[in-house]
Parts: sequence; C-alpha cells; structure tokens
Amino acid sequence: MRSVVDAPLTAAARALALGDGLSALKWLGLRADAPARAMRGAALSQLGEFVRAKAQLRAALRTLGPGDGLLRARCLAAEAEIALALGDLRWSAAPVARAVAELEAAGDSRNAAYLQLVAAHAALRLGRPKDAERLLRHARFAPAAPLERTFAELVRVELAAKREDPELLTSALACAGAAADRAAIPALVSEVARIRDHYEGPTAVITSRGKARTASFCEVCALARSAEVVIDGGGREVRSSGECVSFARRPVLFELLRVLAEVWPDAVARDVLISRAFGARRPNESHRIRLRVEIGRLRKFVRPQLEVVAKEPGYALSATREVVLVMPLEESPASRVLSLMHRGEPWSASSLALALDVSERTVQRSLGELQSAGKVGPTGNGRGRRWVRLFAIPTDLLLPRSSPAP
Repeated sequence: MRSVVDAPLTAAARALALGDGLSALKWLGLRADAPARAMRGAALSQLGEFVRAKAQLRAALRTLGPGDGLLRARCLAAEAEIALALGDLRWSAAPVARAVAELEAAGDSRNAAYLQLVAAHAALRLGRPKDAERLLRHARFAPAAPLERTFAELVRVELAAKREDPELLTSALACAGAAADRAAIPALVSEVARIRDHYEGPTAVITSRGKARTASFCEVCALARSAEVVIDGGGREVRSSGECVSFARRPVLFELLRVLAEVWPDAVARDVLISRAFGARRPNESHRIRLRVEIGRLRKFVRPQLEVVAKEPGYALSATREVVLVMPLEESPASRVLSLMHRGEPWSASSLALALDVSERTVQRSLGELQSAGKVGPTGNGRGRRWVRLFAIPTDLLLPRSSPAP
C-alpha cells in the first residue's frame, strides 16, 4: 500500500505482514479512506472473506485520484490475486501481466514478483504447468526475501508433483520449510508443515504379490520410474518402461485387471471375476460367455507388458517383471471422479459416467460435491459444458504482502 505516516495504518500493515488479518482489521476500524479500504481488502482476503475483500478493493479504486498510480496498481493486483486464489476458470495471464507491468513501473518490484508467484500457483491449479514455469522464471525477487522464497519453493513443490519427480519434490519441500522458518510467520510455518505431511504421509495403497501397504506420494512417484509394471487405479492406467495404456473409458476391463493384479501371480476364480466386474450375484452361463469375451479384449490391451492366462480355478496375470497395483486411500464416487481428471483435461458429465460405469446422476452429485470443495470447476454452458480439475494450490493462505513504509 502507499506510504503512510499515521500509526494505525502502519500497525495494520505490520499485522498483515505477520499474517494476522484480524488484528489488521482492528487497527483499521471504520476508516473509509482509500488506503484503509485497500488494506482492509487485503486483511479480509487473508481471512478467506473474498467477496467482502473484492468489495473493499473496488471501493478503494473508485476513490483514487490521478496521482495514486501505485495504490491503484496494488489494488488491481490484489483483485487478480483473489480471482486466482478462487480458481476462476475465466482467468488469463493478460490481466496479471498488466498489473505486474504497472507495479514495476511504479517501482514496486517486490509486489510485482509476488503477483507472478501467485499467478504461477494459479496456473498449476488450472493444469497449466508451462505457464507456471514461465511465471516462476520471470519472477524477480530478492534472494534474501524469505516470504517470496517460501512461495516460490511451494510452486516448485507442485511442479515436482506434476512431473512425478520425488527427488525434486523432497528438495523443494525442504527448501520451503527452511524459508518459512526464516520468515517466522506462524501461519506460514504451519501451512508448509501441512503440505509436507500431505506429500510425506500415506496417500495410496500399494499391492504386490497379494500383500497391501500404504505409501506416500513420493513412494508412488518412485514407482512410476521403476522397471515394474504399475497399474494406477487412480488414473486407470498401466505404465511400464515409459509406455502408458489408458483404461479411462473401459471400466469393466480395468476392474478385471485390478482383481487379477490384487492376487498376482495367483489365479482368480471365474465367479469372483464375474461378481466384481459385472456385479452379478448369481453367475450363469451368459455371464461366463461374457467373461471370456472381456478377457479376450483385456489380453489385447495389456500386451506386451502383461499376459492374461487361463489357470485353474480361473485366470491369472503373467509377467516377467513385478506387478504393482496402486489404489487411492479413499474410493468414494467423488474421489474416483477426481482421480480420473488427474491430467487436467476437460470432461463432460456423460463421459465421466461412461468411464466410471455409473449413472450420469451419480456423476453430477459427485461433481457438485467437488465444486463446493473447490476441486473442480465448469466451463461452457448447456451441452458444451465441461468440467476441469482445479489442482490444489500448495497453500490456501493468501500470503501477506510487504508492509508500507512508515
């Protein structure tokens, strides 16, 4: 915000710099001048009151004069930051670029760099890693600035997760923790610790040779680079030697593969396969005929990485390498929808229903839950409506910007 000389505004700015939006609001009281409204908007955004924050920022913009270029640029940047934090699918890089240019022209290079980091986070949230890398590369902040360094490292954490690079992910998490400790903002330190726990704690169940165990995200990433045949139950893919076969739109074939992988190298009885894949409580001859047809289709899809062989009392997987099944910890309808959208591509509700072998109404309920939780968002209208996964921003905390000079 603009340079000020009065004590309440300076105290509010210092509270914001410590991530204490509530104390900042107390210092501002009922003041209605432009700097106070703008700072109140920043405090409300820290507290998650985004609608009220936008109203305060717009009220501040309406009262600014021709000589208030710097404060105007900061208000516009704050509006862009709120939109990005909300995962607005209409967002594009153009408004951010304009706000960054205005901040740099006004001499506020720190907030310009910070806004680029926020935009990089949002680009990752919308599944645009190339945009995130470009924004991160162009963000110019002081090497000794712990706040900006923490935020930059959190962007690298998400980039590493997107690339499934466990070494880079571990390194970025360590750097983010060290930078947060130097920043000495309790809320930021706590948030970085939560993110570290998310990636280092149990996130999946790995099954091999009939034995299941929980695994962290880093362990799952390491599996993707191993020589094993990995059956990904979240993305419904089979990965081996850099090749990937998708079963996203073949739910019955994937369920057969999953059941066979759970007990590999042993065999699964035909009636068990029929029950799990077709949902039949009392298998009959028509179910057994269908099973033979689906097994024939499965054989074509999994070659040459795997073979499906007849073996009493039913069928079994045959492989020259280890077969590993990776499934999410939670298997609710909503979690399955979210896992299927992991690459960031747009999906229609009908396509999701077909891929998951459930009713479209079930998918719509799941999408409603995920939208309320801020995990997916719609684009288009009517028959052209598609749903896109909103990739998690490493921190839900809108980090405080620098305090104004007293």
